[in-house]
Amino acid sequence: MNGRGVKADLAQATSLLRDACTRSDPRGCVELGQLFQSGRGVLRDVPRTAALFGEACDKGSLDGCSRLASMLETGDMIGRDLPKARELFKRGCDGGVVQDCYSLAKQYQRPETRDVALASKYNKQACDAGVGPACYEVGLLYESGTTVPRDPVKALSFYQQACAAKHELACEKAKRLKR
Repeated sequence: MNGRGVKADLAQATSLLRDACTRSDPRGCVELGQLFQSGRGVLRDVPRTAALFGEACDKGSLDGCSRLASMLETGDMIGRDLPKARELFKRGCDGGVVQDCYSLAKQYQRPETRDVALASKYNKQACDAGVGPACYEVGLLYESGTTVPRDPVKALSFYQQACAAKHELACEKAKRLKR
């Protein structure tokens, strides 16, 4: 597909990925979906992208589930389906895809699905795995004290973890709390 060591042949790559997907290779479905999503070597086709990511997910690919969940979250020309997006993000999170834990936390921070306990749980899980923005969110909870006991020391610790992951706002908050 990228032509490493040989001339790139997107038509042949597309054909090979189609064959792989047809033969139940979820990775082939994901990569073919990415081609249709980007329009690289094929016409951009968002509904087909979603179908291929869904097929990969059905075949056990957490990557396929995550990609479909992201499309369902934004409604990227396939219609928004937040309950299905949450279900798929949870599948990924439970399977060890830490970015899906953070995405799931964001779902539970939305006004229409607000569940502070679940948002905190998934942010903490993502933070423990090194997702800086999730650490920042947990720090905010401890700094504000609105849903957990206010604890500036814990807030500082989470901000420092987020700062170490290059989260600029967390770095600023950590400096402010150190004073």
